[in-house]
Amino acid sequence: MKKLCGLLLIGLLAGCATTGGDTSQGLPQASGNVARAEAAQDRGDWQQAAAEWLALATALTGDDVELYRMRAVAALVRANDVLRARAVFDSIDTASVMQAYGDEFPIVTAELLLLEGRPAEALVVLPLQAPTEAELQHRFLSARAQAFAEQGALVSAIEDYTALNRLALSADSVDAQAWQFRLWPQLVKTDSGLLKNALRSTNNPEVAGWLRLGLLGQQEWMVPAGFDALLSEWEAAHALHSARAALLPALREAHARRQSYPQRIAILLPLTGRFAAAGEALRDGAIATWQQIARAGDQLAPELIFVDTESGNAAEWLAQLGESRGDQQTAVIGPLRKEKVDELLLEYSDHPDFLWLPLNQSSEMSAALPLALALSPEQEAELVADRISREGHRLALVIAAEGAWGDRVIDAFRTRFVNTGGKVVGIERYNPAQSDYGDTIQQALLLTDSELRHKQMTRALGRNIEFEPRRRDDVDAVFAPGFPRALRALRPQLKFHRASRLPVYATSQAWDGSINTAADLDLNGLRFASMPWNLSPSDDDKKLKQEIARAGGSARRGSFYALGSDAIKILPMLNDRDGTFPWVYPGSTGHLAPGSGGLLDRQLLWAEFVKGKPRLLAAPALSSERES
Repeated sequence: MKKLCGLLLIGLLAGCATTGGDTSQGLPQASGNVARAEAAQDRGDWQQAAAEWLALATALTGDDVELYRMRAVAALVRANDVLRARAVFDSIDTASVMQAYGDEFPIVTAELLLLEGRPAEALVVLPLQAPTEAELQHRFLSARAQAFAEQGALVSAIEDYTALNRLALSADSVDAQAWQFRLWPQLVKTDSGLLKNALRSTNNPEVAGWLRLGLLGQQEWMVPAGFDALLSEWEAAHALHSARAALLPALREAHARRQSYPQRIAILLPLTGRFAAAGEALRDGAIATWQQIARAGDQLAPELIFVDTESGNAAEWLAQLGESRGDQQTAVIGPLRKEKVDELLLEYSDHPDFLWLPLNQSSEMSAALPLALALSPEQEAELVADRISREGHRLALVIAAEGAWGDRVIDAFRTRFVNTGGKVVGIERYNPAQSDYGDTIQQALLLTDSELRHKQMTRALGRNIEFEPRRRDDVDAVFAPGFPRALRALRPQLKFHRASRLPVYATSQAWDGSINTAADLDLNGLRFASMPWNLSPSDDDKKLKQEIARAGGSARRGSFYALGSDAIKILPMLNDRDGTFPWVYPGSTGHLAPGSGGLLDRQLLWAEFVKGKPRLLAAPALSSERES
């Protein structure tokens, strides 16, 4: 088994370049002492521990050098120092360390891959069986469970987490319970039908309890007043379940914090000028949702103040909130345009007491800034990359429109797809103002190369020969981000040029939410991500759509109505500022949760055009199969 893992690791890492340089630069000072390194680890000072291990590796020679580098990587991973961890890892002699430390090194490798967002590769390098040593067992189960969870194999993840819980010295320890807070958002974001199917097929009471709890979590914001009673019923039915000790109390406390609206909300939108139509749709979605809150009568509906960001400056916008209060009773939603978000950011430090939900990502990246709720095409491109990878495709061809929008989407897709273990084999661009993309497609599929070879053979033989162009065979999926008009021309031309069997994926821009069967027949077979508002609206969404239609609103602006609605709905959750307990909200624009990169995480639904209409696709199954 060690030999097999060693071969897998060597193959996986063969293409990695050694970063070089002084990897200890920026770390705390260290004396290079094993006892000090272990003491730093015991107290959770992972940066200091890494510094000590690196100092030992630098000062010594022989087999211990690789051991100390490996320990430094493990410490840096725990410190979330991904770049330095990768640099040190790439300096390790993989073959020799596998021979000497074959039980530990695959686990360290998997831990690093998970930190880099590569769960599929982490599962590949982990051995089939857990090591016998207790600490390594703990790390093995923790890494494999996290990888399973991130790959959507939640039943397997729960089984591993349950085994991990049994290994814990104290069931009440923070470390022993941390996995529950990682598992919770994964369960709540999973399709309810999949959870129910998995529940019917399991005989494991611990797994069944988690699946039922995940289903309850999906109802948190559907029945907010009765959620505590639902948890009590679950608790009575699962008296010995591992979630009772830590997760349930934290869930109840977090839910209570998320029930209170600010008394005054300033909504900053472009209500004049070029972006007025989007701003007005956002405003109408917010108002309609506010009216639902007021009619429900569970709490006092907040006062809404609408501010046009196309006039005045950030200081003047905030002045309309009145005096800043320390009790978090004021809030700001918006602006929508990125440059206006950057402008407000300059004033943000002077107003620390108000809640702020930007509707676009700031140019400045900082963990201290509030996360934005945005309809980000780059974020959607990452979701497409995940979907293509999850469906088993590893070689992607990208065909996208020219321009800055296409540049951003391509960059986001390529980065994410490569991180999942895929390869972008080619990128071709087209002019969206045209309707014939034949030349672009032929270039993308290398058909022009095939035709060139035919001409060369004809000239060499002096006679015409039978010829059928062959497209490239190093591609198994196509990513074609774009808008309906361009995709209606692109999809049929892909079929014409011998690419009918290649699956084609797109972002939500492929469909504007309106049914146009005659025109969309040309999109048959196209798979795309879209928000629940369009594909599977909730009862509240349906009511909002009816109200907006009665008021003369346009269905083509549905994404902005949904964004305005969600901005109002999730605002109370921002009261839970410390972030110690994750939340997931089944919103109109997607399943929303705290994310990274300056954005709230927004998981979308998937559909495929069949006979000119979008047909909802099932989510990937909750596999319990263990693969290595």
